[in-house]
Amino acid sequence: MDMMTLFMQFNRVQRSLNGYSIRSSSIMEYWYLAVLPIVFLIVWKFLPQIEKKVKKVSGVADDSPQASIFDQLCRVHRLSRNERKLIQQVAVLNKVANPARIFIDNRPLLKLKGKGAHVNKEYTALYRKLYGDISA
Repeated sequence: MDMMTLFMQFNRVQRSLNGYSIRSSSIMEYWYLAVLPIVFLIVWKFLPQIEKKVKKVSGVADDSPQASIFDQLCRVHRLSRNERKLIQQVAVLNKVANPARIFIDNRPLLKLKGKGAHVNKEYTALYRKLYGDISA
């Protein structure tokens, strides 16, 4: 193709575009441009609440400081997943708000000891791992 042919094609394209006007379209064709920011703001506003509900339903770990302290204590004591669940069960049975308190206070485990839980090997092993000798 030579330059003259390219120039002629460019002129044809330019003439065909001159007949087109942006203002000829209706504003109703662009309704989504007005609705889209509103939807975005609504989603942005309620995203934290939706995220909390999804985490609660799906069982994803909590990001609160109390949960991170419990996780750190479990890591330091090298507790298995079953032992973590056992501590959480003890916390629920004794109505302890934060399971991390069981690392400090042995009374919730001692209450279970009085109910015959000391016979259970899991409770005994957990007590020894956290506090030492069970005869205390």
